[in-house]
Formats: sequence, C-alpha cells, structure tokens
Amino acid sequence: MQKSVYIFKFKQRKMSKLEELGYIGVKVILYLSKVREANISSLIKELHVGKQTIYYRLKVLRLYNLVTHEKQGVEKIYRLTEEGKKLAELLQEIDELMEVSIKKR
Repeated sequence: MQKSVYIFKFKQRKMSKLEELGYIGVKVILYLSKVREANISSLIKELHVGKQTIYYRLKVLRLYNLVTHEKQGVEKIYRLTEEGKKLAELLQEIDELMEVSIKKR
C-alpha cells in the first residue's frame, strides 16, 4: 500500500488518488499523451506553471508509476508509462463525454 503524498497540518483527511494528482497532474498526463515526451522547460512553458509546481506533480506521477524519465545529457525527458497511457485514454474519454453532455443542453 502506498502512502498518501499530501501531509495536512490542519485537516486529517484521506485524499483520493485523483485528488492527489490534482489539476496540474491531469494536465501533465494529457499533455504527455499528445507530445509523447517532454522536458521540464517545455512542461513549464506549455502548462503555464512554476518550476516547483511541475517538479512536485512529476514526483506524484512517478510515485503512482504514471510517468517515467530518462536522462539525456543534463535534461530529464519525461514520458507516460503504460499505466499513464491508460489513464490518459480514460481522461480523454471523460472529456469527450462531458463535451457531448454540454452540447445536449
């Protein structure tokens, strides 16, 4: 069993795995599913987030075996694992279902 990544000072509440990934984690997964691989700089630029934010989210994604990285020179190149690819497909399906649902209104 894996430990929860978040440590709360004020509330003791167990978070769902999706909550732990957070909005930025989901954006990273969807972005990597489109481009296949990216370095830190491109993730920061494309997702419009800070360096600490992206490093933390990648740590969470690695903890759940959703992304992997490979060192190329001084850079780390991030890619989705098979589990990450499956999750990306599910997230894309959810997005499509939401689009259809909104159009029906």
